[in-house]
Amino acid sequence: MSNGMLFSDWLPRYQHIERLGHADVEGLLDGEVIVQEKLDGANATVAIEPETGRLVIASRNSAVSVAGDPPTGFRGLVEYVLGHHGLQTLAAVYIVRGEWLVPHSVKDYELSNYKHFYIFDCQRYDTGEYVHPDEWLKVADELGCRYVPTVICLLDPTAAQIAELVAGPSALGAPKREGVVAKRYGFVNRFGRVTWGKVVGEDFQRRHKLHMGASRWDAPELRFVADVVTDDAVLKVVGKVSDLHGEPADVRAMEEVLGRLWHECAYEELIDWWIEKKVDILSLRQLKKAVYQRGRETALAFFNGVVGRGAENAT
Repeated sequence: MSNGMLFSDWLPRYQHIERLGHADVEGLLDGEVIVQEKLDGANATVAIEPETGRLVIASRNSAVSVAGDPPTGFRGLVEYVLGHHGLQTLAAVYIVRGEWLVPHSVKDYELSNYKHFYIFDCQRYDTGEYVHPDEWLKVADELGCRYVPTVICLLDPTAAQIAELVAGPSALGAPKREGVVAKRYGFVNRFGRVTWGKVVGEDFQRRHKLHMGASRWDAPELRFVADVVTDDAVLKVVGKVSDLHGEPADVRAMEEVLGRLWHECAYEELIDWWIEKKVDILSLRQLKKAVYQRGRETALAFFNGVVGRGAENAT
């Protein structure tokens, strides 16, 4: 494995986390469920390559540094890991998955909590099995590692109970949580995959208040955009593009931002929205056009310094 290469068999990409209610997480809440705060950062991995013993620092999709080469990158993550002996020690035992917390557009968290790596999962090298936090949390503490805050542990909770937890403030100082992630260690879905469930803040708000952006008489394409393509949704994509390239995105990244926005809307949001709204007919061509138009307006306003995270709720 070398810098920039996609993950190999020993180090797969971290799984996609599905929204609660999706078929992939059916049965997830049947048992002891650990609810973690969902942080608004960049997914990253720290691990030791088994055959060579090389330290691998990776983004969600590829290695950004192998054996300290290059010694910098990914908006400071590489320097942070290379200087954190405790994190390297933990990575010698487990594949360490976490969130590199860097500001995207507005600094919602306490400034002192940025530029740190927060562990949310550890996996065994030999089996890929997720390790229950009870096994690694104490060790992480002793090694000076930070980890994603646990909100609560519940037995057989309902999806509604999980959704209510989104409303609380972040343990890292933001006025509201980005969302929450529900995990049941040992869970395997009906497709034979380990999959966690999430509820994000906009999901909760969308289901519990009226939206003024579009009425039920408007075209379904416009209703989808009003519900899904919010300022926060667009600016999260801008943040992901910035993380991917290691520098703040600007108007030159517009094409990539819009392409990623459409991919997320089409592959992660559309089916659930379609089922919830009971839509009969929808034009994908018109929908893509509307998503691009809304995304371009918000991204351009952000690049010009007119809008930031949370602007849609400002008065």
